[in-house]
Amino acid sequence: MFVGGFDVGEWDPADKGTARTRPDRAEALRRTHAAAEHDRWFRQQVADALLDVENSSIEAIPHEEVRKNMQRQRERIKALIASKE
Repeated sequence: MFVGGFDVGEWDPADKGTARTRPDRAEALRRTHAAAEHDRWFRQQVADALLDVENSSIEAIPHEEVRKNMQRQRERIKALIASKE
């Protein structure tokens, strides 16, 4: 039988005698698939988290208020450290 420029008449798919293997390429392909699966999982986690935030009843705190709160915390910590010295 002649198919697409190759004579496959004597080909036996069970015969692996002369086939060369590439374990390095097989490992690279496994890593690629694992990375793609992790990327898919990570993106789903981010999407779920964003959906949770959109549907939550938690109010956003304005950036300036957060900055002021952090400054007060830093000042308290510095005062605590200074009092122990």
